[in-house]
Amino acid sequence: MRGGVEKFCKEKTIPFLGEIPIDPRLRRRCDEGNPFMLEFEDTSAGKAFMELAKRIQPVLRLADDLEEESFIKASS
Repeated sequence: MRGGVEKFCKEKTIPFLGEIPIDPRLRRRCDEGNPFMLEFEDTSAGKAFMELAKRIQPVLRLADDLEEESFIKASS
């Protein structure tokens, strides 16, 4: 089934960050412990990873800022 995660995200009103195409080289690299992106950055899966990283970066920054703010309040 395709699009299940995107549908789930819409139903739960959470952001859908994207999808990564299935690439057998990705599984192989993970099994070997080798970074996929070093060799396959220009593939459709590699480009999807980069796009996902761009989309998730602001979310991680916000989480980091909130954690820091919470720490500052707790130590005051």
